[in-house]
Amino acid sequence: MVKARSVSLRIKPPNLVEKIFFRTLTVTVERVEADSVELEGVDVTFVRAPQITLGRNAHVTEYEGTIVKRHPTSRVGYESKSRPPYGLRR
Repeated sequence: MVKARSVSLRIKPPNLVEKIFFRTLTVTVERVEADSVELEGVDVTFVRAPQITLGRNAHVTEYEGTIVKRHPTSRVGYESKSRPPYGLRR
């Protein structure tokens, strides 16, 4: 759990070499409580803040407050992380 007045959680986006070798960094935080929260590239289960800013590749499962800014690649809500059945492709 992260609790503070202002929280900014960001990870470094992968460079070209890391993308080629499928090296990805995943950061998961269970709970964040603050007056203002900025997230980028992290996965947070629950956020409680009056002002929430979602940057590139941020994912929030549940939140209490107002999302004041949201990047097009950010996601809100529950997501299934299971692999598709054999033979099923998108």
